[in-house]
Amino acid sequence: MSANFIFFFDHKKINIKTSVDAIHLIAFRHCPSKFMDILNRRYNVIRNVRIKKDYKRERKYATESGNIRLIYKLRSANYGNPSSFQLYLHQPSTISMNNLSNLFAANGINPIVSHLELAWDFFLDGQGLSFLKEYLENHVFLKYQRSHSFKYKDTFYTNDIRKSSKGVRIYWRPKKSFIGNYIRVELELHRRILRNLKINFPIKPQQLDLDYRNYFEFRYLNGRALINYLVRRNLKIANDRFNLNQFLKALLSAQIRNLN
Repeated sequence: MSANFIFFFDHKKINIKTSVDAIHLIAFRHCPSKFMDILNRRYNVIRNVRIKKDYKRERKYATESGNIRLIYKLRSANYGNPSSFQLYLHQPSTISMNNLSNLFAANGINPIVSHLELAWDFFLDGQGLSFLKEYLENHVFLKYQRSHSFKYKDTFYTNDIRKSSKGVRIYWRPKKSFIGNYIRVELELHRRILRNLKINFPIKPQQLDLDYRNYFEFRYLNGRALINYLVRRNLKIANDRFNLNQFLKALLSAQIRNLN
């Protein structure tokens, strides 16, 4: 069967942005109150709330280039003095990671990278974006997947990330600009894989120079079945032919360069 498929959009018009979406850090044997004092002297607190009915609390700080969330537990007579905390960095930059790394080093804190979320954002005009999302959801394949894929609301999930070391999410991302909506594919890697890859904080771009096909890829697609499917849906098919499957596999080998 030929691997050339017919689609109603030109893959050359697809723009892809790669980034580190989130980093989760854990610091053991360190009192969170002392670390909070350090952060309070450097950053502005923009949120301080209790997480549901648990002992945990969340404190959010505004940094040089984004926000960080500190998760810690309340002191109590029965619970004792907590000796660990979690730090969540959303869309971290090299500047913010280096500054935090200096704070850790100056105070003898050696955090562990617990979770790492990598993102690929797909930008495409017209109806092609909707079809591309459908293609990704139907053909993404997670290596050594332990649970079934499922869809909740408008987000597609592979694997139960709470019980496994990796997982993939695919969903719409509204863009508040003239660019419009786009599709995000997120790969989440947990501590066991990160330890084997020797990824530690602060993360350097060369540490992410990986072949991501070792974790997930796209299944081979029956081209004739796809054509028949498109015809049944009465979609307008253009004359451009290309191998989208090969294109996406090559995409996964790209380096994540825009940490700045």
